[in-house]
Amino acid sequence: MPALRIIQQVEAIANMIRLNHHHIDHLEKITIAATFPCLKVSSRFPTIDLLLNNINLYNQQLEILSRRLGFSFLDFHITPEHLHRDHLHLQHQYKNILHTTIVQYFDTIIAKQVKSPQSQHRTSTAITRRNKRRYEKLKEKQQQHILTRSLSQSWTIPDIKNILKHHAIKFARICSVANHKIRIQFNNTKDQQHADNLISLTFFDDNNFAIWHEQK
Repeated sequence: MPALRIIQQVEAIANMIRLNHHHIDHLEKITIAATFPCLKVSSRFPTIDLLLNNINLYNQQLEILSRRLGFSFLDFHITPEHLHRDHLHLQHQYKNILHTTIVQYFDTIIAKQVKSPQSQHRTSTAITRRNKRRYEKLKEKQQQHILTRSLSQSWTIPDIKNILKHHAIKFARICSVANHKIRIQFNNTKDQQHADNLISLTFFDDNNFAIWHEQK
């Protein structure tokens, strides 16, 4: 599945958990680990480069999401060299990486865990109310400052990010890439309007893709 679609699902699940379980309000209460690399290609990702690009994009966006929503991001630092010959599982001699990383992670949490007096006196009703407001604000923000353009199949996520950076276009994230359409989210109206002026309706077509790669 495309990385950005999974990130949207992770964001929705994290918000739902916080909304319905008010006690899960601290950074360490939710921890999501980075996905391991995988070299087992499929019909959706027929080459190793496409597959690894998708996995790397997911891990990058997951770390960004963890800072925005306030949950912990755990990276085991697994590389393709750690994988078994099936290109999917870890080699036996590297499985201790998982155990060691998890133990160190919890040791760190225990060492720095200090209860805040404010949080001790906070009522469950107040926490639920705060989480509900946070969820509604996030939901509302998702509907604002979004630019949609047609997209040819030639463009990859790295290409899109590079050309946006080349044109000094500030964007929050790429919401989705599906059905030959790209949706780009911005942090404010100013950045969105700036992008709207620079990104024409044919900005991401095959012709501009060829021109872009000739200039690189």
